[in-house]
Amino acid sequence: MVIERESFILQKIYEKKRVKVNELAEALKVTPETIRKDLTEMEDKNLLKRVHGGAVALTYFKSMEPIYSKRSVEQIDAKQTIASEVAKDILPGETIIVDNGSTCYEFAKSIIGIPGLTVITPSVKVALLLSESATISVFLLGGWLRPTEPSTKGDVTLSTLKDFHVNKTILSSAGVSAEFGLTEYLEEDVVIKRQAMECAEKVIVIADHTKFDLAALITVVPIEEVDEIYVDSKVDDEKLAPIKDKGVLVIKAKDEDNDPQNMDKSKKE
Repeated sequence: MVIERESFILQKIYEKKRVKVNELAEALKVTPETIRKDLTEMEDKNLLKRVHGGAVALTYFKSMEPIYSKRSVEQIDAKQTIASEVAKDILPGETIIVDNGSTCYEFAKSIIGIPGLTVITPSVKVALLLSESATISVFLLGGWLRPTEPSTKGDVTLSTLKDFHVNKTILSSAGVSAEFGLTEYLEEDVVIKRQAMECAEKVIVIADHTKFDLAALITVVPIEEVDEIYVDSKVDDEKLAPIKDKGVLVIKAKDEDNDPQNMDKSKKE
């Protein structure tokens, strides 16, 4: 019976990346205590990773960030859909911080036509792109240039960022979940993102569906410190529900082929 339960649990882990104790107990018609014991034993066998309320696949956690050139061409349609939707939340004359990353670059493309913006960014690509607009002022944060990604980092970047107060900060994230919050691979990215959040009246996270299937090594902030999260339509509602339960407004951008009136904006009060 134990072997059968383990086989069932592994199949669910393979399909969904994570499982919950209560759901497994109901499906297998055993007590939650039995499932918790099974999960602990399976973790000891290096078959999964125990987390609060259940378990996740070992592949759920990633320690290495994919290179920028690869990320920039992945999920491009989803990123563009999200970017276009977020741009509707940006008002003429606002001052915003735009994070580095491929989704933020697509967002930058979407705001070129908004007049009177001031954009502060560590991303060289975002700065160069927006510098082509005669109506947008761009401040490129100084610091060391990352060799693998066109963005600045380090103490100078962080100390300069502390001087600003902005209307909105637009952040990317390696991973997004209710349990682990926003997660990143490198401490140098984490400190910049935290400071960018402290500078802002509103924090907006933009993330495609692939970011909800993993967690990177370091938690930036708990998810409830985010005001809004924009996602594409491929994110499963069951992954978004616990985030909404934390009071975060989740905005699911629909594909252009769909009626924009059907855009889902929801928040659990």
